[in-house]
Amino acid sequence: MLLRATLVLVVLVACAPGASADETRIEVREWTQVPSCCAQRLTRGYWYRCYFRPRETVDRASLAASAGLAVTSGVILSSGDQKLIRRSSDVGPWLLPGAAIAAPVVQGDWRSAAQAALTVGLAGGVTFVGKEVINKQRPSLTSDRSYPSGHTTAAFAGAAFLYERYGPRYGIPAYVLAVHTGLARVVGNKHFLDDVIAGAGVGMLTAGLFEELFHGHCKPCTPWSWRPCWRYEFGFGAFWQDENVVRAPAAGGSAFDLARLGDWTDPRASARLTVEYFPSRYDELALRIDPAEIRTRTTAPASISFGGAVIPAGAPIDARWLGNEYRLRWRRDWLPCNRCLALRAGGTLVFADGGVEIDSPVSSPSVRSFRVAPCPHIALAYDVLPRLTVSVLGEGVPEVSFFGFDFEAAVRYRITPRWDAGVTYRWWWRPVDSSRLADDASTQALFVTVGRSF
Repeated sequence: MLLRATLVLVVLVACAPGASADETRIEVREWTQVPSCCAQRLTRGYWYRCYFRPRETVDRASLAASAGLAVTSGVILSSGDQKLIRRSSDVGPWLLPGAAIAAPVVQGDWRSAAQAALTVGLAGGVTFVGKEVINKQRPSLTSDRSYPSGHTTAAFAGAAFLYERYGPRYGIPAYVLAVHTGLARVVGNKHFLDDVIAGAGVGMLTAGLFEELFHGHCKPCTPWSWRPCWRYEFGFGAFWQDENVVRAPAAGGSAFDLARLGDWTDPRASARLTVEYFPSRYDELALRIDPAEIRTRTTAPASISFGGAVIPAGAPIDARWLGNEYRLRWRRDWLPCNRCLALRAGGTLVFADGGVEIDSPVSSPSVRSFRVAPCPHIALAYDVLPRLTVSVLGEGVPEVSFFGFDFEAAVRYRITPRWDAGVTYRWWWRPVDSSRLADDASTQALFVTVGRSF
């Protein structure tokens, strides 16, 4: 069913009328040309966010196709059939890039065909180099070519091109199939979640780059006509742990430090995703995914009592730690009249999915923990230069059994009205204390970030 639905997507895209840049894109005037009434917004870091309008609406057929693909994806992912899941993950990496190249060729749009070929080629090249240089182990420990995910890169490169060239009518179903590809690689135990996010970032950013290069000429609009807009940001980097003391159950298990277990202290390649929506000049809604997963093989340094099982000293073990967090955030700018300093405060809802699995010839205990907690959010941003912003933010989880603190420091440079790049340092302390699991983890991360507004 998934294959049939995606074949329909190819036919629809191939028959779609070519979308000209004048019909679908808007250009923002350079910030130096904007009247003084907009100067505050420009110097505050909002100038590249606020002047875009939707390209076109989504019709019912597109929504129906997207819903059908989503339901099919859910059935496949929840089936538990690893063979089916892995086979379904092979559809998107071939179908979506093929559709991206074939559709403009059928229409005789050779410029867009060259754009599609360069998008897929560059994304694949970046992924290949990343796999060869980073050498991150797969979750199954079968190879060291896990980061970034090549399947996800190809699928998102094709889906992003279809969205950029033909709008959400064909782009949204393509994105649904691309998301299924990434999830299937995680559920099929081929990649970690951060590998998939890195692959999606490479594909989407490459597609956006060539869209700007090939079709950057747009008709102007009045820069002070604000409209709601979106921004996504991918971070590529590494994280490392200072300590990670676990005990299960919390009252009677053995306490041992995973950060001192084997080669656990080595920095691990990771990635994160932030999607922001600006419904007004001063408000921001955001979803952020912060994955952190490690798996390694070593020997038990001492006898370990964990999850109701006892692993003797010297026994070979395959240990895996999971610390994924999903954040829904709202914040508001509380200093709208200040030209250089921004104070943004609000609230965040944290969904934390964590746990520890230990596989050994003796036993294979596994303990998982899922927590939901609200926390306050505060951030300060200062424009050192018109296009250079330095910011810090803090969040604290006040719940007794899930207390923690997050700190971030970032430097961001606004390259164009749509693109920005920077560096982010993050430190977070997340002690979890429940009856089933006690986990006291202190983690640091450093990311190179690339963002795009639309």
